[in-house]
Amino acid sequence: LSMLLGAVAGLPAAADPEYDHNRAQRALERGEIRPLHALLAPVEQRFGARLLEVELRQERGRLVYEIKLITPDGRIFEVGVDAATGVMLPSDPGGGH
Repeated sequence: LSMLLGAVAGLPAAADPEYDHNRAQRALERGEIRPLHALLAPVEQRFGARLLEVELRQERGRLVYEIKLITPDGRIFEVGVDAATGVMLPSDPGGGH
């Protein structure tokens, strides 16, 4: 499975993925976010699902991991996790959770 760490909100649609990765790496080094691997296992276990894709986005003044998951029966959905605290965020009513 490939992971995409990119598409930080506020950047142009054609933003360079390497820039996005570097920006995320700097935030991790400064202690602004927790490492993805530390947050992923509890999310996968809670939903009984596997990782498809991850994006790090700026939302309402905070960095959020948007984690796209797939269940064994093929259902795909996203979970938002505060990148600094690891707290799962409430999903949108139509989010498929």
